[in-house]
Amino acid sequence: MIHASQLERRPLARIVLAGVVLLQALGLVLSTMKEGTPVGTWLFLDHLWQEAATKHLEWSGTLAACTGSVIAVTMRQPIARLLGAGIASAWCLALALCAWKMGGAPFTELSLGA
Repeated sequence: MIHASQLERRPLARIVLAGVVLLQALGLVLSTMKEGTPVGTWLFLDHLWQEAATKHLEWSGTLAACTGSVIAVTMRQPIARLLGAGIASAWCLALALCAWKMGGAPFTELSLGA
């Protein structure tokens, strides 16, 4: 396991990790644009929210997660990094829990073979 102080001494590892975090944020935006999120689906189907309200919540959560990712990658203060990572992680956790609640994504067991 890599300790945070070791990442400070390894600039390449930090750059690669930052790139992966920002790529994840881009993936959140693209998937929200294409098909929405499990959070919106769960609220729309199970709790009968209006579609416009679920779209606003989806985009707000995605924007917050992307902003948190950028803060976690670019800021120097450890508290700001932790706060940004916490915000991004909270939205990703909400996505995972809602996908689980809705029964998961169909045909995911075939994705590796495809």
